[in-house]
Amino acid sequence: MSEIGLGVFSNRLKYDDLGNPKKVELDDGWFTAFKEKYYRWDWNFWTIAITLGITAFTMLTIAIKLAKLFFELTFNYVLAIIIGLRL
Repeated sequence: MSEIGLGVFSNRLKYDDLGNPKKVELDDGWFTAFKEKYYRWDWNFWTIAITLGITAFTMLTIAIKLAKLFFELTFNYVLAIIIGLRL
């Protein structure tokens, strides 16, 4: 890799209050355990956790409603057959 390419992957741009870019070295983190990578994403933990919780709750309630519906349909089908045979 060229020297320019190494510079691109080992630095990032930081903007000051006026919007002027400045080249800054990537952070090594705590004891090099959380090194800052070239591709950096900001994860908002609480948004992800709340969204997953709401999705899980919705899927659980839908599953309960479907199980209840299947039970009622099967019970009514069997009951209709039993009543039809007695008449």
